[in-house]
Amino acid sequence: MFDRRAAAGAIAVGRLARVSCKLVATASCLRYRSLMQRTSRFARRAFLPPTLLLCAVACSDPAESTDGETDVGTDAVGAGSGAADSGLPDVGSIEEECEGHGTLHVDHCHCDEGYEPDSDDELLCVEIDPCDIPGNLSAEGIPEHGSVAFVIVDGSYRFIKQPGMEDTSISYIDSRCERAYGWSRDLPYDDDAAVESSWVLDLATMEFTTISIPDTNWVVLRNATDDGRVVGKLSYTGGTADPSDDASRGFIHNLATGETQLVARDGFSDIGFTALNEDGLIVGFNDFGTQGFAYADSAFEDIDHVDAFRLFPFQVNRAGTMVGFWGISSETWWDNSVNAGFVAAQTAGSLEVRRYDIEGQAGVGLTGLTDDGAIVGLAYATSSSLPVVFHAADTEAAPTFYPLRGDLEPFPTGLSEGGVIHGQAFILEEPRPCGGHGALEGETCQCDEGFELDPYDMTNCLPPGAECSGHGHLHDDECHCDPGFRVDPTDMMACIPS
Repeated sequence: MFDRRAAAGAIAVGRLARVSCKLVATASCLRYRSLMQRTSRFARRAFLPPTLLLCAVACSDPAESTDGETDVGTDAVGAGSGAADSGLPDVGSIEEECEGHGTLHVDHCHCDEGYEPDSDDELLCVEIDPCDIPGNLSAEGIPEHGSVAFVIVDGSYRFIKQPGMEDTSISYIDSRCERAYGWSRDLPYDDDAAVESSWVLDLATMEFTTISIPDTNWVVLRNATDDGRVVGKLSYTGGTADPSDDASRGFIHNLATGETQLVARDGFSDIGFTALNEDGLIVGFNDFGTQGFAYADSAFEDIDHVDAFRLFPFQVNRAGTMVGFWGISSETWWDNSVNAGFVAAQTAGSLEVRRYDIEGQAGVGLTGLTDDGAIVGLAYATSSSLPVVFHAADTEAAPTFYPLRGDLEPFPTGLSEGGVIHGQAFILEEPRPCGGHGALEGETCQCDEGFELDPYDMTNCLPPGAECSGHGHLHDDECHCDPGFRVDPTDMMACIPS
């Protein structure tokens, strides 16, 4: 029977040997022989590519002969001579070292810019994932108030904060993960002097650049496109210093040209845009969520459903499909923990709206949608639970959940075409009982589904596999433990009581 695992292992060794064969000209065959001694005869003969078999002929030891096989001795090459002396093709012309994206240095590659050594094979250079966003704030560096932006990369939260700001939120990340767009607030939200400003963030340098729109008091950017169009909500001064002229406006701003279009709607005092697609279709709301709408070609279309009290559209993709929040009743339409999500798609020229729920969750909201139909949102196990971010391949697929520690309340704002979930995490000055993921009964928590009781604190619930046992923050490969805890001497990535 063909053993795929053995084959994969042989191919991996073959890669090492393939590059080593290039050293024939300068280091004779010693390194090649050493590698081949660690490779079974079966693997060499059955799986090595033709170029490796050429090396086997050129570098084999005359004393190494098994099962009646005859090997060509080193006299075919000659001491200190190059591969060209053997009459064989120059190996370097057959296989590029470091996959053509670096130079070989002894036993590892020095990779070109934009590439890094393969984690499984240092003789290969692979392209650096542009969406491996590092963040600029460690988990242990999160302040005690305000909010921070977050991205989820490979299931792991990473945090970003604009220096000097109370709140930071990412609203959009371009498809190449080169830039993020978002907004910040300089003072606490309940301070009348607080001002919101919007920015573009270079994800390679972590440098923020403010987006300036004339005659505005504040600007909150909610979404963007790769070509530099941004939308959101702002306070328009009317070009005067008189605050009585100030008014809420939806805006469309082109970063390339500097042009801004301000939009109001008759019959409503407030308006905000939440998203746009590449074709210019915009979604948003009036009067702080009272009425959701779609906007295109200077015309509004209300988004409603007979069974919903209100619909709040949050994202739209290229096909014109929209997702958002489904307000069930007049008493609770604003409370995400007890409401549902919705999906609205164009069908036969009309907008078909349907409710979206997750079995076992008390509340759900949809906030992100890609062109291929992947979704992101937040789910509440109970009406008193903290939300948990989730992602699914489409609206019919089972979701994957991404719990966050109990002193942070996440709100995802979207999903990039590159697969990065992003949003805003609010810092709780007074953490919820049971870490926000359970109910306290007596002195013990009854944890929500998907969470487990903290073995060191019966009044706390933790997600499975919590970082540093839920009592610290990971720094490189070692935990920095909370007060009262220390690093487990048998596991540097776990914390135990002092």
